[in-house]
Amino acid sequence: LIALAGPDDVECLAIAPHAEPTVARRGRGALVGRSGSLLDRPMRDSGRIAAASPVPVLRARLVPKMPLSFAPGAPLVAFAGIGRPEKFFATLRGLGAEPVAERAFPDHHRFREDELLRLEGLAAGFGARLVTTDKDAVRLPPSWRARVAVLRVAVAWEDAGALDRV
Repeated sequence: LIALAGPDDVECLAIAPHAEPTVARRGRGALVGRSGSLLDRPMRDSGRIAAASPVPVLRARLVPKMPLSFAPGAPLVAFAGIGRPEKFFATLRGLGAEPVAERAFPDHHRFREDELLRLEGLAAGFGARLVTTDKDAVRLPPSWRARVAVLRVAVAWEDAGALDRV
């Protein structure tokens, strides 16, 4: 499975990269383009990618799961240790949340107690709640998981039936 993650991803994010040549040779697997990836480029570009792919090309986007674990309009201090934290912050705003502060950490960041305490103090100063991504929540120390709201997401496939055909 190869996923195109962003608008300029010339090199692909390969999942199980050691298997990719074998998968392509056997005509199994899929090329997945997320919203905002190379597959969203003008049709001539994404059509060329699809035509050249030895495996099916699937399109998907991440959508927030409902209900939210925070009240829209409530003040939030948002933090994320993902590749594109600005997309997380924009998603929160699009859902009607009001981040009073946003903090970006490196991708795959392991949150330390002192960092979380600083974030908690920042949130307290604004009368806000902490919120992070689903991906980041699993890297929180267990004692912090109930103290931080999480924006959970799901994959929405353009053609859900295509998965059954792969």
